[in-house]
Amino acid sequence: MGSSLATLQHLRYLDLSYNDFNSTSIPVFMSSLANLRYLDLSWALFSGTIPSQLGNLSKLQYLDVSWNDYDGLQAVNLAWLPRLSLLSHLDMSLVDLSFVEDWVHTFHMLPSLKVLCLSGCGLNSTMAGSNLHSKSNLTHLEVLDMSDNYFFGTSFKHNWFWNLTSLKELDLFGCGWNGSIPNELRNMKSLQVLNLGGNNLKGLLPTNLEDLCDLKVLVFDFNNINTSMSEFMDRLPRCSWNTLQELSVQCTNMTGNLPVWIGNMTNLSVLEASGNMMTGPLPVGVGELGNLKELDLGYNNFDGVLLKDHFTSLGNLESLYLNNNNFSGVLFKGHFASLGNLMFLDLSYNNFSGVLLREHFAGLCNLEWLDLSYNNFNSVLLKEHFESLRNLKLAHLGCNNFSGVLLKKHSTSLGNLKHLDLSYNKLNSVLTEEDFAGLLNLEYLDLSYNSLKLAINQKWVPPFRLKVAGFRSCHLGPHFPEWLKWQTGIDVLVLGNSNLDDVIPDWFWLTFSRASFLHASGNKLHGSLPENLQHMAADHIYLGSNNLTGQVPLLPINISRFNLSSNSFSGSLPSDLKAPLLEEFLLANNQLRGIITSSLCQLTGLKRFDLSGNKLTGDVMQCFKEPGANSAYQFGSNMYSVALNNNNFSGEFPKFLQSASQLKFLDLSYNRFSGVLPKWLPKKMPQLQILRLRSNMSSGRIPENLTSIVSLHYLDISGNNISGSIPWSLSNLKAMKTIISKDTTEDYNFEESIPVITKDQKRDYSFQIYKLLVNLDLSSNSLT
Repeated sequence: MGSSLATLQHLRYLDLSYNDFNSTSIPVFMSSLANLRYLDLSWALFSGTIPSQLGNLSKLQYLDVSWNDYDGLQAVNLAWLPRLSLLSHLDMSLVDLSFVEDWVHTFHMLPSLKVLCLSGCGLNSTMAGSNLHSKSNLTHLEVLDMSDNYFFGTSFKHNWFWNLTSLKELDLFGCGWNGSIPNELRNMKSLQVLNLGGNNLKGLLPTNLEDLCDLKVLVFDFNNINTSMSEFMDRLPRCSWNTLQELSVQCTNMTGNLPVWIGNMTNLSVLEASGNMMTGPLPVGVGELGNLKELDLGYNNFDGVLLKDHFTSLGNLESLYLNNNNFSGVLFKGHFASLGNLMFLDLSYNNFSGVLLREHFAGLCNLEWLDLSYNNFNSVLLKEHFESLRNLKLAHLGCNNFSGVLLKKHSTSLGNLKHLDLSYNKLNSVLTEEDFAGLLNLEYLDLSYNSLKLAINQKWVPPFRLKVAGFRSCHLGPHFPEWLKWQTGIDVLVLGNSNLDDVIPDWFWLTFSRASFLHASGNKLHGSLPENLQHMAADHIYLGSNNLTGQVPLLPINISRFNLSSNSFSGSLPSDLKAPLLEEFLLANNQLRGIITSSLCQLTGLKRFDLSGNKLTGDVMQCFKEPGANSAYQFGSNMYSVALNNNNFSGEFPKFLQSASQLKFLDLSYNRFSGVLPKWLPKKMPQLQILRLRSNMSSGRIPENLTSIVSLHYLDISGNNISGSIPWSLSNLKAMKTIISKDTTEDYNFEESIPVITKDQKRDYSFQIYKLLVNLDLSSNSLT
């Protein structure tokens, strides 16, 4: 910035906001502009310390230095501020004031202040206190914003701002305040906007707020109000019922019903109460809120049916969120006919059923977002359903019972559509390129888990550029769909179980070199993987259950989950595994030979490790560091599942498992492991649930301390050389006596089936069933 500005001695108004000063300091020469009344330096990427010389601008009435660099402006002291005695507007939001002492006293020395904004300034609780009953000098202050500061653990009741009776707006969002709302709130009779969201406040509003008649906006989100909605709203001053425009109580542990008299709040334009535990049907009074623009009651336990009376007078409604509740019944003709301004409609995760008709959408000409997923709608989707939805950008209709032809000859009505999800339905038609011809702006397409067949000309060039494409369980094959090579912007591609029987074309690896998620498991793809796979950007690659051959190439550097199981890969494992983010390494059921090299020890983040069903030999790499090393960076320390079964491994029990304190599933069966079962198993693997050591060469006795593994419900050590007596302590394996709920959730899961042998009979079980099995097999040993 040129210093020539300093020559403008008569300048009164200077606005440099929304520029890029590239993290330079605020020029000191600005302090020479003695006649300046207005100075706006916001959003201008200034940094450094605010020059104290700004205190020379004694005529300044407006100063805004907010929202500069996050690493930017700071003030070590504010001793210069009181010299700006005429200042009526001060915004220092995002200025680092964490080192300023006695900041409350400093701001009290600005008697002309009307607006004071200190959002995100690093203010802390030790400096926030002041005598609650002392007289304030800020008698003209109308707006106070102290949101997003660090008052954690501080009592809300004893604070200086309760004396500011001239306030019209008070924003204390995200400050970590504790306690209840004090009675002193009653003194703020001019208050119009009160934002107390994002704190840890408890209980109801005080009972003495009858004089707060000008309230327009009340925000209590993310607190612990923990009372019924009716009781909470009953504490609102009756005189404010006709002035209140916005009421937001999201995620406040609110219970009970919406009050039937809610229709009396005739000026309400925003009602947000999502993320609570409210119950009961939707009161008809909601339909009397003629000024309502946004209604969000998602993530509650509301039930009952929706009536036409709920929406008749809501002609101004723009957003309607009733998702994640227990609403049920059918939608009748004309349900939404009056909602001509509606842009967002979310009825997902409910129990709605019945047939969708053209009349359900006929009046929704401004609709941009439609989410009906996870319900029980059943009908054939026809052209008429979408004729009036020409502004639609998102349509999520997944997880229903829709059937029949979908897009043919009417995709031209959906030219603005960007997101289309029809997964998990019963669609069974044949789609051609004509069905997609009008979807010019499509970016997200998920047709997974239907019975759709895509009969598309191999030379077709799509009119859209997808970012996400899901075709799992659709019929795309047998040839690899050539039209995908034009989709160079795809980030997520899912082609699993899509009847592909072809070589993966060379263009695939180039077209999707920047994609993060590639899934083509469960097909009949053949050929080999490219040698330059390591240069892919993908963090998830799933190519399991195909007919791929050749050697396993080096892994992409950012890979997190890598699945090549159930193919025909041969040769040895890569000798140099540089994949520091790898969590799943699955190469089961191939034809891999040789040993496991020590380079695997670098994969300290592995959670699931499966090399089962190969021809690997030798001693399993130890990868074990003695106690004292950082346990979080040891191989095995993050594992919850290890499967090395059905190989030719030898040697003693793998020592790296001493680091596997989170391990739940361990299968070393059908190898040549020898030696005794280590006594450190319970101590080092306390969360173990499934232990399979069948058909090895282990010897010695059964450790009596196995019973201290309280979650162990499947133990198979049959077919070894274990001797001695069977410990009585095995009768204390608690998990084998407990009924495990099939609803139990785990942070691990397998798509593959797992073999179980009982009474010489082999059965394959899905992992969901496997987790419920209780088994103790000690057979074919030398036990007494």
